[in-house]
Amino acid sequence: MKKVSLFLGLTAFILVFFSASSCRKEKFDTDPSATLNFSTDTVLFDTVFTKLGGGPNPRSVNKQFTVRNPHNKSIKTSIHLGMGNASPFRINVDGLAVSEIKDYEIRANDSMYIFVEVSVDPNNQSNPLIIQDSVVFETNGNIQDVKLVAWGQDAYYLKDSVLNGNIVWSDKTKPYVIYNSILINSGATLTIEQGVHVYNSVASHIYVNGSLQVNGSKDFPVIFEGARLGQEYTNTASQWYGIRLLPGSKNNVIHFAEIKNGIVGLEVDSLQTGGGYKLNISNTKILNMSAGGLIGYTAWINAVNVLSANCGQYTFLGELGGKYNLTHCTFANYSNVFLHSKPSFGLSNANYDDGNGTVLANDLEATINSTIIWGSLKEEMVFFNGGNGKFEPTFFHSLLKTEIQANWTPDIKLNEDPKFIDYRELNFQLDTLSPAKDAGDAGLIPPVTDDLNGDPRDSKPDIGAFERKD
Repeated sequence: MKKVSLFLGLTAFILVFFSASSCRKEKFDTDPSATLNFSTDTVLFDTVFTKLGGGPNPRSVNKQFTVRNPHNKSIKTSIHLGMGNASPFRINVDGLAVSEIKDYEIRANDSMYIFVEVSVDPNNQSNPLIIQDSVVFETNGNIQDVKLVAWGQDAYYLKDSVLNGNIVWSDKTKPYVIYNSILINSGATLTIEQGVHVYNSVASHIYVNGSLQVNGSKDFPVIFEGARLGQEYTNTASQWYGIRLLPGSKNNVIHFAEIKNGIVGLEVDSLQTGGGYKLNISNTKILNMSAGGLIGYTAWINAVNVLSANCGQYTFLGELGGKYNLTHCTFANYSNVFLHSKPSFGLSNANYDDGNGTVLANDLEATINSTIIWGSLKEEMVFFNGGNGKFEPTFFHSLLKTEIQANWTPDIKLNEDPKFIDYRELNFQLDTLSPAKDAGDAGLIPPVTDDLNGDPRDSKPDIGAFERKD
């Protein structure tokens, strides 16, 4: 009986305890002076493109801000977008995608995150427009808000597009945005005029099986880059794939362009039918590529005044033979951007093996004149001449970082720091004390009369893509 009585007494105590606990109400701070603190007063989005075909894409980057309860009691707040469901902004509160949430509890001295993104409706205008709303908090009769601001931009959109015929992109004020990829079909030509801006979504390619003609100018280059426009993405690689010239492609010209923030800037596959250079590229920058800048596979490439810099692997690679003429170029790689551990300039006459027992020999012919090959490693050049084809690279009036033993001519400068003005800021122009000054080939035929910036070279041209101006 004592055991039963003890058990009944303990049970009664537990029931009374939980009954009392359940009746105890959470105490909230309801004082009108009890307001919230925010990590920012404005969430600002850089340019966001308008919607693609009226759908939810493209969207902005995802941004966040914190809301803090600085008081010693829990507090309740109601949260909503100022424009409600009509808002171009979207918020996520505690894992919930909502436009409004009532009586949200923030515990004493605790904080919460609110995530924000935005999509912009087409406005059929070339100029950017400003989009505004706010996240509104109603707390103890007080109204507080965090402003939301975005710049919207209408654009031409291409998604999984195949281009046929002769197409011209010429609008300097309204950009072209590629989603997934586009293909310039066999027999087609895409001409891109000066000042055009081409944005590319993640992993998108520009495939060329016809012809690509890029006609930028000194003042209005054609720019290819990723579609993420926040300041934090300005020099971020791998935002898109790159431009690939397929085996059937021919007569490609790129003049005054910037190709940046992808995986491979330009990939040139095989000699074009009928011979001649498959790619003529001049006055062009290729920057921040996670794999390679300018890559050729048994290709013929003529490059003049080209800067290829800050690539995860190769700034230039001539693989499986080919013919490469590189004049007044700068190839530069530094480990502060990528884990750069291997030479970044390569030439190879490797055989081609089709996997079915057929092995083809490939000749390698390369002429490198008035060019800088430099970087943060002790060795920045690699040669592979183990194939059955010829291996004939020649260098003139160039500045090289290498320990390769070769019959270098006296006009070659080995392992002398070119003294770039500031490679960290992607400024590969020459400092006043650069050994590359006045050391280029003054007898080039035809002469290269201007530099990458379109500025004139003097009678004693500098090595590299830039002419020093004192």
